[in-house]
Amino acid sequence: MGRTRPLDARSARLDPSITLGVVAASEGDLDEAVMRGRRALGGERKSLPSLMSVARDLSGILSARFAGEPEVTSYLEYVRSLEQRDC
Repeated sequence: MGRTRPLDARSARLDPSITLGVVAASEGDLDEAVMRGRRALGGERKSLPSLMSVARDLSGILSARFAGEPEVTSYLEYVRSLEQRDC
C-alpha cells in the first residue's frame, strides 16, 4: 500500500474544498476550482500554513492551465493578500 505524504493527509483533513479545487483545476474545471479554493481560504482555518501550501499548488495549476483568465488573476491576488496579511 502506498504512503501518503504527511502534508497531503493533513491538508485533506483541514478542508476538502481546497483539495477538490486542485482536482477540479487538473480536470479543466476553472469555475469549480476557483470556487473551492476561495471557499476553503475564506472559511475558518485551523492550520493556515498547511492550507496555504495546497492553495499555492492550486495557484500553480490555475496559472499553468488558465493563464490570463480574470478568475485566475483574482484568485491569485486573493491568495497573495492572505499570505501578506498572515505573515
